[in-house]
Amino acid sequence: ASFLAKPKEKSNVSGISTEKVYDKVDVPIELSTPKPEISITVSVVGDCTLGTDEHFNYARSLNAYYEKNGPEYFLKNVKSIFDSDDLTIANLEGTFTDSTSRVDKTYAFKGPKEFVNILTSSSVESVTLANNHSHDYGDKGLEDTRKTLDDLNVLRCEADHPIITQI
Repeated sequence: ASFLAKPKEKSNVSGISTEKVYDKVDVPIELSTPKPEISITVSVVGDCTLGTDEHFNYARSLNAYYEKNGPEYFLKNVKSIFDSDDLTIANLEGTFTDSTSRVDKTYAFKGPKEFVNILTSSSVESVTLANNHSHDYGDKGLEDTRKTLDDLNVLRCEADHPIITQI
């Protein structure tokens, strides 16, 4: 490719007229092939309360359904969607803990650590803990939840802990 470079000033002998002369410069240009479009599919799921409040009727609780049907039961109708996306993010409303130090509030949710299998068996790769139930069982409940998620490589996001992952 060619382009015109910086002009050189040139004046005639009488000093009356000035004309600009441009140098022609040849510059090699590398032609690159266009990069293919990339598409990423992210599924974002609302509140997933994977446990129960201790004041709820146990016979009708999530815990009882887990015992009867196993972890795959709860998200089976959306598992094919989660399997086909690149990333699924759910809002985890509650804790995975055995702690009994319940905070004083109307509803406080917890489930045993094995309830994380509801997520992993359904292709949920990440959760957010930035909600009003992540401290239902205090700092201990939150730490237990973090450890449970980390142990099974479920990404977690909080106010000061963003999800960073490669897809």
